Amino acid sequence: MKKQGYVKLISSADTSRDSKLELNIFPGETTPWHYHSLFSETFESDKPRAT
Repeated sequence: MKKQGYVKLISSADTSRDSKLELNIFPGETTPWHYHSLFSETFESDKPRAT
């Protein structure tokens, strides 16, 4: 059985300056190629990369 990641909304641009999400992504998972014309994305890791 394959484990699934999750997405949790921390804050929304509707109520604060930025939208913040918590993502749980497993090794080998990717997001589809896409782009945004109205905003930009940045990502931070709260855990070191597994070696």
